[in-house]
Amino acid sequence: MVAKILNLIQNSFPIQERPFAVLADKTGLSEGEAIHRIKELKKRGIIRRIGAIFDSRSLGYSSTLVAMRVPSPRVEEVARLVSRYPNVTHNYERDGEYNLWFTLIAESEERIRQIRGEIVGASGIQDILNLPAKNIFKIQVNFSFEEAGSREFQEVRDTEWQTEGRIASSKTKDQAVIEDSILSPGEETREPFREAKSGNRKALDETEARDQFSYTQQEINLIRWLQGDLSIEKRPFGKIAEKVGVGEETVLDMIRKMTERGIIRRFGAVLNHQEAGYKHNAMGVWQVAARVQEVGAVMASFPQVSHCYERPSSPQWPYNLYTMIHGHSKEECTAIAERISTATGVVNYKLLFSIREFKKTSMEYFNDL
Repeated sequence: MVAKILNLIQNSFPIQERPFAVLADKTGLSEGEAIHRIKELKKRGIIRRIGAIFDSRSLGYSSTLVAMRVPSPRVEEVARLVSRYPNVTHNYERDGEYNLWFTLIAESEERIRQIRGEIVGASGIQDILNLPAKNIFKIQVNFSFEEAGSREFQEVRDTEWQTEGRIASSKTKDQAVIEDSILSPGEETREPFREAKSGNRKALDETEARDQFSYTQQEINLIRWLQGDLSIEKRPFGKIAEKVGVGEETVLDMIRKMTERGIIRRFGAVLNHQEAGYKHNAMGVWQVAARVQEVGAVMASFPQVSHCYERPSSPQWPYNLYTMIHGHSKEECTAIAERISTATGVVNYKLLFSIREFKKTSMEYFNDL
């Protein structure tokens, strides 16, 4: 029963007046029982939060990945400095010469540059990489739970892309790579190169994003509340409606429209992947000279890969494709990377394993207005 709840609450959270009653109907529970079980999953740390996952570019924000080469004795000191910025949502120590990796999100490219400059000035660390996304092949993953207790990855709306000014989405199931065994039983095998173009979307620049989307004050107020944690009660959207100052049905309609426009990538539960059984993760960095679109599509098709991006390379850092690989062990992550290498023919790559997590949070949009 818990497995079914977790699958539904991630992938099919009802945007309705009494969402937990709908979930209860689908699982054979009473509304009260469903609420109790979900609260227990929150208490155990399996569910991190329930709410909207926004596309930062669609909101007019800029983002980048930053890597710093920090002397080992100073890692904690510099990490504390970096984590103080509310614009830093993730901050990790990873093995490798560039050992501190963090994400920056801000309302403009100028503010991104300013924060980077402040960090360099305060830390004295000059060796720093700025790695904004050029192309996005995959940006989300959900866990699929089976009643027997096994856990597999399952993509839901695993790729989004922009084509001729329109945002489209794909709900394709996991793709097989060559004749590998990563596919769940019963799923069809595909030729991944065939869908390379459709699986990619180019990252919008700041001007494109702001031109494409504009927001009313009412929408901004709603976004502020949706980026938090939905209360687990009979009518949680009614509570949000009171805060925003509109009717409950208006809130539900606005959420549906934001989802259709691609502003909300997904509405549902965000799980703690470690509590869900995936204790290890490695960032794979790959040197891909040609066929970036095709190779990116193949990498994204692996269900154990949660994120896949193209980022700029440089003489001191020649890697341009990035994958986040999740597994039950380091050995499993390594084996997955080897299968990716075999499937793509890319042999120049590194795996950067997480050593310490200094910060992991969600961005708070429009909090300065």
